[in-house]
Amino acid sequence: MGIIFLLLSLLCAEYTVVTVAGTGSSGYTCNQFTQPMGVFSGENGDLYVLDTYNNLIRRIDSSGEIHRVAGDTLMRDEAGFQQGFFRDGDSALFNRPTSAVRASDGRIFIADRSNHAIRVIYDGYVFTFAGGNGAGYENGTDAMFFYPSALALSADGNIYVADTGNNVIRRIDTFGYVTTVAGIAGESGYCNDSALFNHPMGIAVSEDGIIFVADSGNHLIRFINDDRVGTLAGFYQRPEDAENTWEYQPTGGFANGYDAMFNLPAGLALRNEYLIVADSANHAIRAIHLPTAEVFTIAGEYPGYADGVLNEARFHFPHDVYVSGDALIIADTGNNMVRKITLEMRIKPLIRVTEECYEEAICTVSEPVRSVKFGRCYRTCRLHRKPSYFGAN
Repeated sequence: MGIIFLLLSLLCAEYTVVTVAGTGSSGYTCNQFTQPMGVFSGENGDLYVLDTYNNLIRRIDSSGEIHRVAGDTLMRDEAGFQQGFFRDGDSALFNRPTSAVRASDGRIFIADRSNHAIRVIYDGYVFTFAGGNGAGYENGTDAMFFYPSALALSADGNIYVADTGNNVIRRIDTFGYVTTVAGIAGESGYCNDSALFNHPMGIAVSEDGIIFVADSGNHLIRFINDDRVGTLAGFYQRPEDAENTWEYQPTGGFANGYDAMFNLPAGLALRNEYLIVADSANHAIRAIHLPTAEVFTIAGEYPGYADGVLNEARFHFPHDVYVSGDALIIADTGNNMVRKITLEMRIKPLIRVTEECYEEAICTVSEPVRSVKFGRCYRTCRLHRKPSYFGAN
């Protein structure tokens, strides 16, 4: 067993959290939101907000003024939230929009979750791009979705969808044809070799086509590369009372480092060699250093509301994160706010010493081994070597 010396560049930064918009109380007038679950920016730097439980798409301009882009508030449901509806056109209606991406031609694609549809806003007009035929599972041009919750846009113009209720990852090509990339519709679980997911709620795609998935119900960050599914970070643990049954839900936790734990991770965003994670039930914004899969916390950990630096900041179920220049924009869902983390970067070199694995150990994420004790697929030496999708180990 030999020794490898890895020269790493770890991100050292000071983080300051500020509030961009929202009063903390729910509503849809003036500076209010109701459980916003998605954020992104426009071409001119304006921020767009998926005001999910108001069924609105809204824009925050450079002066902080909030404008309605699409959607409307018509009536309340039995729970007191705005009732969702389905309608295309220049007076469009949505039903719990949760995620959006903006294409280079200005089109905005919306995951209209409870309408089970992918909608598009273009030049003030809304049309349905895929789905909208009710909840279900079908590929092709008459596709069906089941609570699609997150979108990502690839470099070649394809839209990737975390189809949460179906436990699958879908792809929509530029012609609107839908295919399934990974997962088995209607089956939830966790194993890399059979590519099972458990309510995936976040997705991101790198420039070279690697798909990262927030496998929320499994509390893991997964990846898909060339039809291979692996686990990048997180620990899959069974409850103590599940020794003799497979009918259980995994439990989340909180830990940094190489044996990191998440709790219902949701929104994902890529920034350089880091994957940013909205770790919703940990009330924190986390980051994964992709070459090493080491996890650290940028801000948050305990529920609440507070601006400030590092662990002084508090979030409440942050659901989405978006990279905007040297800042991270956060949909702080439980606080009914949009927050921003400003990053002051400096690079600090660090020498890390790690050990090679025994030759008989399988150390690539593409070739998991079976653990009889825990009944799960996992990676031996998974966090001490460069993951295989970045090149040869």
